[in-house]
Amino acid sequence: MRDMPTLARRRRGRTNRWTSPLRTWIPSPGGGGGGGRGSWRGLRRKRVFILGPSHHVYFDHCALSEFEYYATPLGNLAVDRETLLEIEGCGEKFGWMHAETDEGEHSIEMHLPYIYKMLDLAGKADSAKVVPILVGAIATQKEKLYGRVLAKYLKDPENVFVISSDFCHW
Repeated sequence: MRDMPTLARRRRGRTNRWTSPLRTWIPSPGGGGGGGRGSWRGLRRKRVFILGPSHHVYFDHCALSEFEYYATPLGNLAVDRETLLEIEGCGEKFGWMHAETDEGEHSIEMHLPYIYKMLDLAGKADSAKVVPILVGAIATQKEKLYGRVLAKYLKDPENVFVISSDFCHW
C-alpha cells in the first residue's frame, strides 16, 4: 500500500481536469508528508476551504457555517462570510449549519489547529480566512452540482482546499 506523500509526488507531474490547476492540500497521518509547509509558503493564500463529512446530523446537501470565526488553541481563524454568502447565492441548495451541528462536528474541527499553524508559518494567520463546508449524504447528481459551484474557487490560486476524509479520530 502506498502512503499519501508518495501518491502526491507521483500526481504532481500529471495534468488532468481534476488535478490542474488545483491547489489542494491533504494532511497525512502523524503530521509528516502530505501537503507540508511547501504547500503554503510563498503562495498568495487568502482562503482555506475546508470540506468535511457530517457524522452527527443527517442532511442531503452541503451546509455552510454561521460562525464568524473558529477558535483554536493557537489563535482564531476568521470565517469568510462574504464567500459563504456568495456560495449560498448560487442557487444550488446549500444550507446553513445550526450552531449545535457546527460545534458537535469534528471532521472540520480536527484540521483547524494545523491550518492555523501553517497559515502562521506563511505569515497569513491574521489575513487568510476559512470557508467551512459540511458535506451531507449527497447523491452523485448533487456532487456534480456542488462541484460546478466550487470549480471557480478551485481554479483560483489564492485558495487552498482541505478535504477531510476523517479517516482517523484523534
